This record gives sequence, structure tokens and C-alpha cells, in this order.
Amino acid sequence: MIKAVLFDLVGTLIEESSRILSTEQGYYELQVKAIHQSLEKDDILVDWSSFKDRYGQIRNEQRERARKTLREYDLCERVSDTIRFFNYDAPPASNVIRRAVDAYMKLFIDSLRIHSSTYDVLKALAAEYRLGLVTNFAYSPGAYRILDQFSLRPFFRAIVISREVGWMKPSKHIFDFALSQRSIKPEEAIFIGDDYEADILGANNVGMKTIYLCKNPVNRDKADMVIECLTTLPSAIKQLSHRLSP
Repeated sequence: MIKAVLFDLVGTLIEESSRILSTEQGYYELQVKAIHQSLEKDDILVDWSSFKDRYGQIRNEQRERARKTLREYDLCERVSDTIRFFNYDAPPASNVIRRAVDAYMKLFIDSLRIHSSTYDVLKALAAEYRLGLVTNFAYSPGAYRILDQFSLRPFFRAIVISREVGWMKPSKHIFDFALSQRSIKPEEAIFIGDDYEADILGANNVGMKTIYLCKNPVNRDKADMVIECLTTLPSAIKQLSHRLSP
């Protein structure tokens, strides 16, 4: 019997706006530029080109370690390590670093959009199931800011953010942690996500049922169901529940 429905966040419940992301400079560069400008206001003065190159190098190193170990990296630590290379000392938890990361996050959060129908889906499901959220986020205040901006937090009985747990999807540890928060067995939960490896294979690996949100799925064999639109999720869950009934 299905008792809980767990969601991914960005790409599943919330989408990035292609209009905002399509810029001549490239969206990633705009975000790094926001960090640089914030640091300048705090009298951390580093040539932009040098800062961008060093930041990119540390970013790649962090991401490669995370890919191999599935341990979530720290966005604040990335910025702190970058400026340390230029002989500036500001620990990851300092206000200087947090202001810089907040500037980075603001651009990302401003790019996000949600369909009004998503609220209807969540309301309908919340009446029947325990809802949870499991998201990969290297800066947990940013994740909570997104949830509050779109008034999503009240829907979820459990909110699990990779930076707080220390593990990122598709690690078994983060899914096990999410289930333990509500004392739910894997076979009693369904996970919905748009990333085949992180969401579908990750949840499948701990024994959860999965619904893959994807318009053009290349891989789909491990997903229990595939849907193209979130509005069809309640009926998809009912179909899957009936299929699982003895």
C-alpha cells in the first residue's frame, strides 16, 4: 500500500525560465559575476578574469569529487576557497561569503517558475498521502528560499536537502534518510523526478516505486511509470497503486 509520495524540486515541481537563462554571457557566468560583485562590495578585490578562472577550477574539482563519492559539496566553501587563493581569508560561514552566495542564488531563484496547476496536484495528493521532498542543493538556505517564495513548504511533512544530509541523489543514504523521517518503508513510497539517474535509479535502488517526469524519455526501463505532465500524476499514482494491489 502506498502511503507516501516524495518529489524532486527543480525540474519537477518548479521549472527554470528559458527566457531568463538565454543570455549572451551565459547564465552560469552571470551567477559567478554576481558573486564577484558582492565580494567587491566587501573590499575583496580580485581581477574578474582571474577570479572566474579560479572559481571554475574549484567548481570542477568539487563536482568531480561529488560525482565519484556522492558526497554533497558546499557552495560557500567553494567561494571561500576561491578567495583564499588570492590571499583573502573569509571562512565559509562568514557573512561575507554568505552574501556572495546569496547574490548567486538570487539570479537562479529569479529564473524559476511554477505552474498554478502544481498547487492543485499537491493539494489533491496531500489529502491522501504523506508528501516529502528530496532535493540536491549545495546551499540549503537557497532551497528553503525557493520553497517559501512559491509557498510550497506547508505541503511537505519531510524536507530533505542534500547539503544538510551530506549525501546527494542518487546515493542510497539520502533516500533512506528521507524515508526514516516519516517511518516509511521503501515499498510504501513513490518517488517522482525528472532526472533519470539521480531520481529514478536512486529511488529504485532503495526499493521505492518511481514515476519519471519526462516528455521524451531516452531511458525509461527502470521507471515504474513515465508521465509527460505533472497534472497526470494523481491518476498515474492510482494506476500504479492498483497494479501493486494483491
